[in-house]
Amino acid sequence: MKIKDNDIAPRFEVVDIYGAPVSLESFRGKKVYLSFFRNTACPFCNIRVIQLAKVLPGLIEEGLVPVFFFESPGRVIKRSSFCDQLGGVHLVGDPEKEVYGKYGVSNSLLKMVSTVVNGKNRETLNEIKRLGLGKESQKGNTKTLIPADFLINEQGEVEQAYYASDLNDRLPIETLEAFVRQGVTA
Repeated sequence: MKIKDNDIAPRFEVVDIYGAPVSLESFRGKKVYLSFFRNTACPFCNIRVIQLAKVLPGLIEEGLVPVFFFESPGRVIKRSSFCDQLGGVHLVGDPEKEVYGKYGVSNSLLKMVSTVVNGKNRETLNEIKRLGLGKESQKGNTKTLIPADFLINEQGEVEQAYYASDLNDRLPIETLEAFVRQGVTA
């Protein structure tokens, strides 16, 4: 079942790849960016991480708590090319997709195929080729898992639930920045 805006965010208790406990309840009073990725071999996920690595340090400094879930096991996430770029982010392996299920993150063959045929993704596909991404695969990962992003406020309510329309569709970074800065006066 998909989560809607203004729903209470489903609780979870997990351990990130560094051994730190991560629970939504422990972040009460803070703004949380919860993002569900496919796996560390996903070229679209790698592009997204590259984009986020540029803005997250400042947003973390402003009080954002980012938690990223991958269907890859923790040991695989630690070996990923982007792991070191994400200081301050809780990286969580969820190969059984338990938390994915709580948030209604699902699979779609149609959305996966539309990623490649949709002309709006041409620039990203060219960037993937230029960077040499997408050449590796990981055993046991789902090729049809569709990403999702959630902005959770200080009271534990989902301010925005964003379910991607394809593998390259994500919550706009500008929306994330506005979420962090709302209510802040200069």
